[in-house]
Amino acid sequence: MRGIVVSFIVFLVVFIAWRHIYPEGILFFQGLALGVIVSVIYGAMSWRAFGSPLFVAAKDAFFCFLLIYSFVFTVPTTVDRAYTVKMLVHIGGNPAGLDKQEIQQWFTSDFLERGGVQKRLVEQSATGTIEQDGERFRLTSLGRLLDGTFKLMRTVFACDVKQ
Repeated sequence: MRGIVVSFIVFLVVFIAWRHIYPEGILFFQGLALGVIVSVIYGAMSWRAFGSPLFVAAKDAFFCFLLIYSFVFTVPTTVDRAYTVKMLVHIGGNPAGLDKQEIQQWFTSDFLERGGVQKRLVEQSATGTIEQDGERFRLTSLGRLLDGTFKLMRTVFACDVKQ
């Protein structure tokens, strides 16, 4: 367990440095790639340097990766992508508060000015969920699978209910 925690701390330090050096990369993919590298190194060290049985080293490396994946998916990715987080930060930067119209105007302009559409098109092209055909974007087979899964999850968890 101690090795997993130490590996996670090493991951955090390197990931933070990597993001400051290359912030325009796709955060989620950077985190996953580094998570795989750190986990494999940890497993190899556990097996070869510390004499753990191969099965135990592999299991610990897998748990290390799951911890890193959970963190990357829930913390930095959410902060990077969630407009609820961005909205709270924006309201927090205005001590007098904002009215609903100001928030709506900010949301629209901020998303467009910061390249929100382009960022998502690049990310989804990189994941293989969409493909570009001339000026049009279409779902790939993977994209259609995800679309169906998301629709099912929205129905199961009642995500389409208007507030």
